[in-house]
Amino acid sequence: MALSAKNDVILREFDASLDDDRCKELEKKATMIPDRLKWLVDGHTIHKANFDYKINMFPAGFIVVADSPSLGIVGMICGAIKEISLRCQANNSVKAVYIFDLRVAASHQKAGLGAQLLTEAHRRAEKLGAQYAYLTVNGDNEKAQRLFTKFGYTECSTRFPVGASFWRKDAMALQLACANGIEIKKIQGQDAFAMLDAELKGRDFAPADLQDVLRSDFYLGTYVASTGDSFASVSLWDGSGVTTFWISRFLFPAEWYANLWFVVGLSGIGLTLTGAWIAHVFRLFAAGSTRWFLGYSFLTAAVALIVNKLRPMLAFVSIMIKNKDGNMKTRGRFFAVVERGPQGMECLKAAVAHGKQELRRLGFLAWICNLDVKNGTRGAFQADGNFVAKLMHKSFAPAKENLPHTSPDDFHDPRDI
Repeated sequence: MALSAKNDVILREFDASLDDDRCKELEKKATMIPDRLKWLVDGHTIHKANFDYKINMFPAGFIVVADSPSLGIVGMICGAIKEISLRCQANNSVKAVYIFDLRVAASHQKAGLGAQLLTEAHRRAEKLGAQYAYLTVNGDNEKAQRLFTKFGYTECSTRFPVGASFWRKDAMALQLACANGIEIKKIQGQDAFAMLDAELKGRDFAPADLQDVLRSDFYLGTYVASTGDSFASVSLWDGSGVTTFWISRFLFPAEWYANLWFVVGLSGIGLTLTGAWIAHVFRLFAAGSTRWFLGYSFLTAAVALIVNKLRPMLAFVSIMIKNKDGNMKTRGRFFAVVERGPQGMECLKAAVAHGKQELRRLGFLAWICNLDVKNGTRGAFQADGNFVAKLMHKSFAPAKENLPHTSPDDFHDPRDI
């Protein structure tokens, strides 16, 4: 045990019988939504199992909590221990700790508690044999980035995840695959492990316990596409199996949208304002005010285009507002992307399209794939990036400073969330 910068706080091991609900409550208050936007939209994570479920998916790990007798859990940090491939290491592998869920309550921020939690996590990781640490931080979280830099972390990959709700272009990719004679099949179990173990060998962050990843209940299979000497595959994961998300506010509190009279009233106001705007534009036309009519018409068209562009996002938000109980399958996750050969990209587009069909069939609302910004397979997913996240790493060996960037084709472990 160690006293923190706040005298009433003790760092200790997570106790499932005491801390489960309190850790979930602390994480609920930590969202990716900037404070300046919370008047417009807000939400929080929902755990569908015990808080320590994520850490138990790895070969070893720990959870450290900062306990205040007067306020309860005011901070926490998790560390997952595993053996991974890493090209910058002499033998291309290393025992690593993946750091995640570093949280500090607002009441105890700016008091050095985050630094103490990170120090304790490093101490425990080294005690468990870890020689290397890595973590993910949001691209706009400058405060956290400064903390990690202070502890010797450097950026090793810029992640720009691609993702979207489901759309019609996938059918075009499937038709093209048939026309090009691409064979597509789904594999699981030992067949999937044998193929992926060979294809992913040596990739940065590929885990030594890959077989355990593929045995998880959240693994949904691997789609393989091939033609001639070209080959591609992509694997699927239930990205909302352990945690999901509830949008608790979008302009108004989520509970209001469950009230029929509120929805009717809001719709009525929207239709009334739209009708008044259209009537005003026609009055300008009837009055011969050509310049004003053209200006308002252009503005109307621009707003219509923006609304149409935002329509999938607004539809997704309207669904997530109803996810208070956490039962919805919010998003499926693509991982372990493989592509090679002269028609490798065509094969990958076909495999991805089949994967999207499967996720949609299983009831997922959207999909995501965590890829480096320079990853050459991004185009196969036919979607834009959503947000920027930085992968940062450090070595516990004193001589290992300024580690090189990892390769753009690095493996994203779906458990690293």
